[in-house]
Amino acid sequence: MIKKILPLFFGLLALSLTAQHCPDCQALKEAAWKKGWDGQAFQKSSLHRLKDMDVLSYALELELLDPNKRFLKGKALLRIQLLRKGLKEIELDLQGLKVQTVKVNGKKRAFKHNDPLLLIRLPKKYSLKNPIEVEVLYEGAPQEDKSWGGFYFEQGFAYNMGVGFADNPHNYGRIWFPCVDNFQDKSTYSISLITKDSLAGYANGLLVEDRLLTNGLRKRSWEQKEAIPSYLAAIAVANYSDITQAFAGINSSIPIALVVPKKDSQKAVASFIHLPQALSAFEYWFGPYRWSKVGFCMVPFEAGAMEHASLIAYPLYAVDGSLKQERLMAHELSHHWWGNLVTCAKAEDMWINEGFASYCEFLFKEACYGRKEALPILQKNLAISLYQAPKREGGHRPVAAVPWAHTYGSHVYKKGSLVAHNLRHYLGDSLFRQGMQAVMDSFAYKNLSTEEFCQFLSKELGQDMQPFFKNWLWQAGWPSLHIVQEEIGANSIQLTIEQQLIGRDSLYEKLPLKIRLFLANGAYVDREILLSEKKQQFHWKELAAPVVYAWINPNQSLVQARFEHFFEDWNSQKKELSLLQIKDFRFKRPCLAAEQLHLAYYPEAEGEAYWQIRGRIKGASVPAELALKQPTPSARLYYRTAAGQDWLLYPHSGKSQAGYYYIEQVLLGDYKWVE
Repeated sequence: MIKKILPLFFGLLALSLTAQHCPDCQALKEAAWKKGWDGQAFQKSSLHRLKDMDVLSYALELELLDPNKRFLKGKALLRIQLLRKGLKEIELDLQGLKVQTVKVNGKKRAFKHNDPLLLIRLPKKYSLKNPIEVEVLYEGAPQEDKSWGGFYFEQGFAYNMGVGFADNPHNYGRIWFPCVDNFQDKSTYSISLITKDSLAGYANGLLVEDRLLTNGLRKRSWEQKEAIPSYLAAIAVANYSDITQAFAGINSSIPIALVVPKKDSQKAVASFIHLPQALSAFEYWFGPYRWSKVGFCMVPFEAGAMEHASLIAYPLYAVDGSLKQERLMAHELSHHWWGNLVTCAKAEDMWINEGFASYCEFLFKEACYGRKEALPILQKNLAISLYQAPKREGGHRPVAAVPWAHTYGSHVYKKGSLVAHNLRHYLGDSLFRQGMQAVMDSFAYKNLSTEEFCQFLSKELGQDMQPFFKNWLWQAGWPSLHIVQEEIGANSIQLTIEQQLIGRDSLYEKLPLKIRLFLANGAYVDREILLSEKKQQFHWKELAAPVVYAWINPNQSLVQARFEHFFEDWNSQKKELSLLQIKDFRFKRPCLAAEQLHLAYYPEAEGEAYWQIRGRIKGASVPAELALKQPTPSARLYYRTAAGQDWLLYPHSGKSQAGYYYIEQVLLGDYKWVE
């Protein structure tokens, strides 16, 4: 999803600007955000109101008769707890709509609507013991944001997307009801929708009333008992029908509602076939789903989705009967833990919402299809973080405290997801699960800053999390971890491991790393180390068998600046490994018993870029067609048998073709280009 800037949030991702053809629409939202904010004046923040008042609840009654006509009538009843004496007026937000009357505790009061501020005079005497009730009658045409979000009336649908990127602040509750429009003021909601009887209105929470009125009208009322900020409130009106299901959650049975046009019902069932697996995965890692229902409401929006609480606005293009967009489904659903339940405290902490939601795509895929199928998500996010993000966002940046202009950028989404993955590695699965569930328990329906996150985990888990947060959140860049010297003896191995740095100057401290030693007897053993120095030497003796090769960071448990692929079996089909700067890799003979190959590509860091190939093979080489990306036609391929050995010209012939160099004998060792 993608979210707001004074943190608003909603869920998407993207590698292209065509939403129909990408699993995430972050790039779309990022582009819209930048377009909308260039040259915008900063409006008066509503955060100061948190000291004056607290809106406990909203009761909204909305008349929305024609989803193709941009018009609604509304009555809003707000229960407000005033927090200090001496207030002469209160401020609400209401933008682009006309106020007719205002009452406080049933009596008309003077007001001034300096759009978007609605100033309401208070009685001279009021009590701080009991909430006041503010009633506002209003009407008008809710506006559509000029770049992304707002209120839409199109194709027989009327619906809101809870943010507007061309406006400031991005929260967009104020375009359809009077509210305190920031992400920290959280309230419960009762929403009644009056429509033509041929239509159905949907909102957050559970349906508590559905009845026919006179003159061919229909009233449907909804109760949202869990407190949410204004941008997560949602309504949708169309000729809808429900697909109702239930999920056996940790604590109780959870209703599921897929709200779709009738003609799309079968497609919706097929496209959401793995929704239960997503719920199971997220409950496993983060604890129980704490909302009254799981709701996805299909809308004709062309640029992504919005994670409204219990009524996710989900694009019709993603409901085509296929599973092409199920990562988007998982991303939006996961916001009911990261973003909706626990909300980042400020824009600079947006990684808490969007980084974790992006990582939840990996957790979903891992749970549904297995880790091997999920690993490409990490590699693609690494490529974006390493190559694209610095170009788009003015260099490598810390994930926490990103500048305002990059709140919805790739550092937050893509690198943020990898930071969440590395946190799992630092803690191990058991402690990661314990820690994340404790965060949900302690900060449910509250806000959380990066600093609080660090302090809480340190206390809850009994270990100092400062090194992790310093390494991955408060400083920019990446580690590139290399074996620069290896000496294999009889049942022993000595390795020298070097930290090379990309986009930063300071070394990583207490960096946990797993080294896997593959032995001649077909087994392997893992060794855990901590890195804090530029170069460190490690020596392991008395192993069960001689070491064939050592591999840093197996299974990509820690994401570093390295792209890799593991062949534990192979056939003659071509494998494209573009992230490893390899166009084609095709083996010319079958994989034999006990054979395996590890491939890695190290981008240029403090040293040159190179490929690393290790494994167990029968014979001196493997016949294959391997196409390595060649920087220039004159570049020559060099090779060494192991780290620390001399580089020599690759001993076999090859040919250059269309920017790639094709070799036919794969030797175990390292490869690089020399001009």
